[in-house]
Amino acid sequence: MAYFPEIEDRFLQERGFIEFLFDIGEVASTEIVSRKNQRKKSFKVRIPFYENPTINESKQARLGKYKPIGRNSNLYSFLGADSTSVTLNFNLTLPHLYHNLGSSSDIGRFVKVYKDTTVNEFDPLPGSIKPGLFSNILNVLESYQAEYYNFQGISPVNPESIKVKALYYFWTNIIRCSVIGTSDHRSPPPTVRLNFGPLHKNKRFVVEKYQITIEEKAGYDVETLLPRQLKISLTMEELRVGNFGSYAPYGPDVGTSTLDGENVAGWEYIMETGSLDPMISPVRPQDTEF
Repeated sequence: MAYFPEIEDRFLQERGFIEFLFDIGEVASTEIVSRKNQRKKSFKVRIPFYENPTINESKQARLGKYKPIGRNSNLYSFLGADSTSVTLNFNLTLPHLYHNLGSSSDIGRFVKVYKDTTVNEFDPLPGSIKPGLFSNILNVLESYQAEYYNFQGISPVNPESIKVKALYYFWTNIIRCSVIGTSDHRSPPPTVRLNFGPLHKNKRFVVEKYQITIEEKAGYDVETLLPRQLKISLTMEELRVGNFGSYAPYGPDVGTSTLDGENVAGWEYIMETGSLDPMISPVRPQDTEF
């Protein structure tokens, strides 16, 4: 008789994700501001990976080449290196969200809006939808869903499912926002933090280009005509600014600031700290430090 070991949950969506960090107003990453003030000017959106992403990384040295007359080989001088370039590919699949979010009680974990205190505007209390981000998104999708059911002459079969569709729709628009600033030209595009295993520990990127491809074979949601699967591709370059000081990886066991971890690191830090990334410790779901 064949033996089938028990399949263990990898908690992939908890450990692998990208986070979009939006700065409201002219706030430079090098400004010395308190966490309270920083929260008033920022919010973040987390998109977890429900399927394994594909991450392609490259980095190129800038070399000066010298070609002495009569020498059978070049001489080189090191002029520095370009930023690390990453192409990130992952899927957003609507049925996966239904399976993992269920009644949508977890939706609010993915959007945090910072004001005087941490305010969650995306996850309304049962039976009470207050005006704000969540209700605005619901209004858009409910109009499409209502149109379908009006044609059918029936009531929605599963009214709760619209909340999961709203999150799916919201994430798609966050991807669209990754390369644009605000219309008043005061706020830049968001920066992106990538977390996926020990090779990508809270790395910070700017997005150069995005591509959203509809997977035709997966079909469409009948009620809203949303594609059931989107293939997302982000072309990004790593952002290392920090406070222009010495690199020190940030983590609960290190005691440095996030700005120290954003400083440029050299190969010697592999020997000293074992890492080149901003955070040497795994990112926990409750972490709110920028």
